[in-house]
Amino acid sequence: MMDIFLVKEMGITFEKVRGGIKSSNGYLIEDFHEQDWCESVYADWSSLEDTGFYDLSFKEIRIEFVEEVGFRINDFLVNCYNSQNGYYSSYLDLNITSPNGEILVLNITKYVEDRIN
Repeated sequence: MMDIFLVKEMGITFEKVRGGIKSSNGYLIEDFHEQDWCESVYADWSSLEDTGFYDLSFKEIRIEFVEEVGFRINDFLVNCYNSQNGYYSSYLDLNITSPNGEILVLNITKYVEDRIN
């Protein structure tokens, strides 16, 4: 398992955005996969709904990766899936854009749960 600490700062909150989440201090965290027509490889951001994640204030942004499951943001799980009816690319990136526009691209393919038919 690998951990990433982005920032420590009091009062960090998150909001849902298309394809990911955005922190109140300007970090954008989103998944990326160039989808083909018979596949779906993605981070399931809806995993955070109904957990209280969006109602909390955090003192840091910490990401932990869990093989074949997904990743946790401040101990809240985001499941990642690879679902397809053949073999296409299972490559999945987690893109983290800092407030100054720098982008950190992490290959998180080994943390995706395979659901190949």
